[in-house]
Amino acid sequence: MALSILQLVRLLWLYQNHIVPVYLICLSLFSYNAIRGIFRLGLYKGVKTIEIMNKDCVVVFPVYRTLDEDEIMVLNQAVKMTPGFDKIFVTSQSFQFDTSFDDFKGIKTERFDDRLFLNIQGYNELMLTTEFYKRFADFKYILIHQTDAYLFKDELQYWCDKDYDYIGAPWYAPRKLRKFNLYKFLYKYGKFFYSKETLLRRRHFNIVGNGGLSLRKVDSFIGVLERAEPKLLDLYLNGKSNFYNEDIFWSIEAPEVIKGFVIPKWEEAIYFSLENHPLQPYYLMKKTLPFGCHAFKSDSLDFWCRFIPFKIWPEF
Repeated sequence: MALSILQLVRLLWLYQNHIVPVYLICLSLFSYNAIRGIFRLGLYKGVKTIEIMNKDCVVVFPVYRTLDEDEIMVLNQAVKMTPGFDKIFVTSQSFQFDTSFDDFKGIKTERFDDRLFLNIQGYNELMLTTEFYKRFADFKYILIHQTDAYLFKDELQYWCDKDYDYIGAPWYAPRKLRKFNLYKFLYKYGKFFYSKETLLRRRHFNIVGNGGLSLRKVDSFIGVLERAEPKLLDLYLNGKSNFYNEDIFWSIEAPEVIKGFVIPKWEEAIYFSLENHPLQPYYLMKKTLPFGCHAFKSDSLDFWCRFIPFKIWPEF
């Protein structure tokens, strides 16, 4: 809030009998905005710029190896598109940052056990432990941003304000849309006729969503993990199938563990992120891009190359 000179004069004239309190109010408003502007913009020589970080969300980059040129580009874009939010690298105890991370020396690091970064199963365990989420208890949300994700827009605060518990790119499958309710019914009542893996494979079509670029409410995630049956968690911690990945757990199981665990429908989630079959959602959104995308080199390269400035030109 800022007052113009004209507004200040009118205020003093209208409330001249209360000149002292009005003066103090105006002075405090001016002082706050002036000092904030000086320090944030660095207008006073010799004064280090102070940036007040937003505690609504922390951007988390899981890393475990040297970055290639495209991954450096991706992380620079993520920093650019999330101003005012803390960024943190999540990595193993033994990982050594090399020169590929030189652009990101100001980013903090949280370290976890080495075995959690050896393979997909280890990463699933990391994302299904309360220890991970409790490290970020000072924040309302975590934005998981893997190095194969890309942000197009500065919309992180917008999605935080939606107050969902979890959101990621929907597993969009246009040919399966008509069977959505059937798969939902089978998942609930078909356990005596189909394997758990078969039911998960069918149920995951057109639900939200992929964890590679995902917004996670910290308190809700801790609550789910504390209430989930150990047998259910063991299934995902020890399962070998891709349908036992941690993001399947958060998309399908978490709303059953806590009934108030809120995830948007795919029709809204496409505005957050895209992964599978991006062309049709792109037209559904009237040719606008989402907040971000995931696995842009693994799916629909011919589409994403129009919007992402690859450093290493991909082979089709």
